[in-house]
Amino acid sequence: MSKDNKDTGTIDAFGELMDEFQIKAMLKDKGWTQKEVGKYFGRREEWVSRLIKNKDGSRGRMHDCMFRGLPVKSCGIAQLLLD
Repeated sequence: MSKDNKDTGTIDAFGELMDEFQIKAMLKDKGWTQKEVGKYFGRREEWVSRLIKNKDGSRGRMHDCMFRGLPVKSCGIAQLLLD
């Protein structure tokens, strides 16, 4: 580590935002639809769609972390939360 306590041997995994296709692939791999993501976060499907497309530049790192942090639906926990 450097003297400012930053580990210089790692990369910033969250430095660049994912693109629309990366997020869609991730949701598919985890078994989620945009409608289900909206319900999970108490939002509408349109909100999720706008975030994913990011045409207005409003999606930030926290939103990418939100998508990355979704559980895999096959584990059963996510389905319980949606019911």
